Amino acid sequence: MDENEDFIIVTSLVKGISDFSFDTTLTFRDEFYEIIDRTFNIKFESKLIQINLPESLTGDYLANVVLYHELGHFIDRRYRISELLTTILISSEKRGSIPPDVLIALQKFFPILEKSSISHNVQLLYNHFSEYFCDLFAAQYVAGTLGCYLQYLTTGSKDWQLSHPSTVSRVELADHFLNRKKNVFLEFILGIVFKASKKELRVRYKEFLTEDFENLIPCEINSSDELHFLFVYGWSLWLSDWSKFEEMNKMDYSLTSFQVYEIINNLIEKSIGNYIVKTNWDKCNDVSTI
Repeated sequence: MDENEDFIIVTSLVKGISDFSFDTTLTFRDEFYEIIDRTFNIKFESKLIQINLPESLTGDYLANVVLYHELGHFIDRRYRISELLTTILISSEKRGSIPPDVLIALQKFFPILEKSSISHNVQLLYNHFSEYFCDLFAAQYVAGTLGCYLQYLTTGSKDWQLSHPSTVSRVELADHFLNRKKNVFLEFILGIVFKASKKELRVRYKEFLTEDFENLIPCEINSSDELHFLFVYGWSLWLSDWSKFEEMNKMDYSLTSFQVYEIINNLIEKSIGNYIVKTNWDKCNDVSTI
């Protein structure tokens, strides 16, 4: 793949409420663009990164933090990060060169390795590395909110599957990344990510202090970094004491969970919309002054 290729992120609506996914078809295969060009004489200047979004969750901005994780699957495939992580472990096991502290860390996040070798679990390791990496990729932008959603979906499950690690392990790894806790397994992943992509995983959201949502008004967002933090702000309110809404707006009734959820989502949507309008307006002003 050409390192200088341009991409555009698009979403497609799907029926299943759990069917968030990254579709590789339009990203890594050229034949579809060639067919469209021959048939309709339409050329695509950029390739498409297609992320599938459950139709029933299109207006659910709190749930849509999952989209950051799915975008991580594109990054993972583009730079072959999980493939490299898995290959290095297989080679290290064959040479008998896995340090004891690394092996202990691996067994914590891959419990199956306590009873079975790496070479007998290649597909599982690749799948789990992919999920761990995508969780870390998402955490750069939306902190631990993906973990909040996962815990809700799985009730904090300690069980793992062939396709996914346990929720407990996923949340713990993201927490260690965000809070810079010492973790040999995390350091191994971060090192390989930089080696493969020449980019580091780091916090990319910008925190801001506000009580706008509590006052039932949209936030004024000044940068894309703050835009990412909007989801963190929304989740923090959803997980906090809702009485603040009632007290600050002098409500003489208690809000239901549905009403609070709807309020937060509506305010996130309006804040994003205002930011887009402001950004486009500023671009127009910049052009008009040339």
